[in-house]
Amino acid sequence: SNFLMNDEYGLSVRTMDLGREPFKWSLFTVPKGSKGFRANSHGYVGVGADALGVVMETTFWAGMNDAGVTCDSQTLITTVWPKPKFGKDNMDVGNLCRWVLEGHANITEVKEGLKKVNFLKPIVPMGGSHFVVRDAAGLSVVIEFLEGEMVVQDDANDGKSTFGIMTNEPEFTWHVENIKHLQWKQALARSAVDMPGSWYPDARFERIHLVKTGMPTPTSYSEAVMHAVHVLNTVTVPMGDQLGTDSGKGSGEGGGDHTNW
Repeated sequence: SNFLMNDEYGLSVRTMDLGREPFKWSLFTVPKGSKGFRANSHGYVGVGADALGVVMETTFWAGMNDAGVTCDSQTLITTVWPKPKFGKDNMDVGNLCRWVLEGHANITEVKEGLKKVNFLKPIVPMGGSHFVVRDAAGLSVVIEFLEGEMVVQDDANDGKSTFGIMTNEPEFTWHVENIKHLQWKQALARSAVDMPGSWYPDARFERIHLVKTGMPTPTSYSEAVMHAVHVLNTVTVPMGDQLGTDSGKGSGEGGGDHTNW
């Protein structure tokens, strides 16, 4: 799950949920000016994995740079990766967050840069994925790969067009329309909207929306952090064989899906 809180403090929050995969997670620091993939304009921290004893130092599932830009990968099993394209900078999608974090200070720069690149199927075992990139001003974009094409969509977190939330499948637009339908129910004369209790991606998306929109306005940074942690706790998946998780064959998460971090 990934979400942006609805207040002036600009806190974005992320959980990594996976099954019993042979990953050991590490936090990497890359100082500004270090040898980069395509640039070295910004220093950043990134979350990488040790898979089967191999440390994947250049593939980051999440991270944040010194300008406050964050990048985050979530599972999307309907992903269809693009083919190489002439005239574009073709690169492994495993490098997407690295490319974002090392070379961009805000969403405007990211969107301009995306016009020149083409992301290909990853070599590392990360499966189908979509990405959300957020900046310090509260602007966000969601990047998906559907029917072999890159699709870039704004996430305004305005409570009307989009909601500052991303989870796993289905595609981002499906989740957005689902929340709009929920809002329609809430606007009816005798509304009775339930709080979804499972950890399926659509239930987590709805629960994040309902909980964070019900939060009071924080009066300090420490209050804002506490509010964000409370929302985070509602979508943290316990370990083990919990009911209502996207686990097992065809899930993209493996067996025993739970919050790794």
